Amino acid sequence: LKAVKYNGQLPNVSEVPVPVSDIDLGIGNGYMTIDIESLGFKPDTAQILDRTAAEQCLSDVIACLENNPSLDIVIAGSCATVGSGGKTLSRRRADAVKKILCDQGIDESRISTIGLGSMECSLRVDDLNPDGTLNETLAKQNRAVFIYSADSLIAEEINKLI
Repeated sequence: LKAVKYNGQLPNVSEVPVPVSDIDLGIGNGYMTIDIESLGFKPDTAQILDRTAAEQCLSDVIACLENNPSLDIVIAGSCATVGSGGKTLSRRRADAVKKILCDQGIDESRISTIGLGSMECSLRVDDLNPDGTLNETLAKQNRAVFIYSADSLIAEEINKLI
């Protein structure tokens, strides 16, 4: 997977070291992060405002899945530490992304979804300032969906936490 430009900007893509033998989704780190603004979610909802733009944002994910028919993935929704929705909203956003992939011909049995909410894990950053207030710049990194291989080390870590 590689980042796709949306309105002239690249979505936030984060990296974490993962052995290439674990999974290589084309960015060499084992997972892809797509911020909710790039996917076009209406704030505080799982409603995608511009489906065409979201499909474009996910085009490399679709191509990767089409070219790797044995690859199963997990889409994990996440949100900022402070705010509304939590795990429920996170899961609904992950499900919305899954629907786009399935509508593009990807078999739904290859895609699992979870809602992380603000659960601490290696995919998320600490988005609180030392005084406990929300750091909006870091919070944007947590308002995202993470896509990773269902048999990766990341999947193993998350499965232990949920």
